[in-house]
Amino acid sequence: MAAGNLALPDAGAGAASIARQALVRGVDGVMLYGGLCAWAFAGASWLVLGRNGR
Repeated sequence: MAAGNLALPDAGAGAASIARQALVRGVDGVMLYGGLCAWAFAGASWLVLGRNGR
């Protein structure tokens, strides 16, 4: 399914659309979480290490 093969056996016409939307929303959440964590780590390192005056 993650490879894009959304052919589900014995599924209705809307099952592929539901599966595709679930994949899109799942990836969207993971990307948002990753971006927020990267900014949080950058801010924490700036607070702990401070600015380097060199």
